[in-house]
Amino acid sequence: FPSHDKELEKLATITDELTRLGVKTLLPARSGQEMLAVCGNKRMFDQWCKDFGFPIPITLAPGELCNDPDRKGEFGFPLFARPVRGESSKGAFRVLNEPMLASLSPWSEVLVVQEEVKDPEYSIDVLSNLEGESLQAIARKRVRIRGGEASTSEVVKNEVLERLAMAVCDSL
Repeated sequence: FPSHDKELEKLATITDELTRLGVKTLLPARSGQEMLAVCGNKRMFDQWCKDFGFPIPITLAPGELCNDPDRKGEFGFPLFARPVRGESSKGAFRVLNEPMLASLSPWSEVLVVQEEVKDPEYSIDVLSNLEGESLQAIARKRVRIRGGEASTSEVVKNEVLERLAMAVCDSL
């Protein structure tokens, strides 16, 4: 069973072939690759969330924020920068001030800048049936994080996050 995005991307490319062989996958044949592309690209996922009305931190390219004085007022420092594509905390860093932000403009194609969120961080596991309909969600508060991965988490009951995660999954 694939446990990593890269494995899912490979699986999505052979879903039609596996189906012909009688192997059932949990990725939809037509939209699997498209949705993995959206979920693997922070800029595309941000737009997808906006299109479906899901809440997400404000996300912009560094150059967008530097070149639009009206947008600057939406943010306070520090900000959070990370690669458009990537996982864990690889390549992520805090942007402490405006000169640091301005220095990132040449990398606008490969970086996004987000408002820094101080709230607790959660991972939510969603169980879906073979038709892709969400059945249950379990929220885990990330207690200790190393390198962007949760090394310690605590299962919590959070119906708002659980419903939101199921709605996102059902929309995919």
